[in-house]
Amino acid sequence: MDAYLLIITLLAIVVVIIGVSVFKWHAFISLLIASLFLAILSGMSLDKIVASYEAGVGGTLGHLIGIIAFGTILGKMQSESGAGLQIANYFIKIFGEKKLPWAMFFSEFIVGIPVFFEVGILILLPLVISVQKASKQNILLVALPAIAGLSIVHGLVPPHPGAIAAIGIYGANMGKVLLYS
Repeated sequence: MDAYLLIITLLAIVVVIIGVSVFKWHAFISLLIASLFLAILSGMSLDKIVASYEAGVGGTLGHLIGIIAFGTILGKMQSESGAGLQIANYFIKIFGEKKLPWAMFFSEFIVGIPVFFEVGILILLPLVISVQKASKQNILLVALPAIAGLSIVHGLVPPHPGAIAAIGIYGANMGKVLLYS
């Protein structure tokens, strides 16, 4: 029985990989199908599958929905008000055009603090395009440092919603996480 569960678990992982890479499914859909596959083949009844899904997904989203909602609202406000572009222009003025990658890194680091990664990308794209057009620099020289700044703040730095959620889930010490980040 243990070998059977291990084999169907490995097959479920293959379903996720094939779903995302071959069929170009969204990762959530691919994971949903793989988990359903695993649950059915492991012998769970349909009512237990639904209850497990509700408990797992509902529990996770229940804790994060406020953070996601407020992060999205702040991101939209930043985008609509032009605050992101103002921050980028400020850092370009400080660093100069010769150090444009550093300016983009720090501007997206600041822009990304109150928002989730996906919202930060929506803010970042028009910002990168406008800065690239104004500076006539290679788009990668502008975009990659900006994405790096957003990624770092998203994963490591409180008070970012992602880092706060991880701290809450794992019961980490906020001060130590802030110090290490």
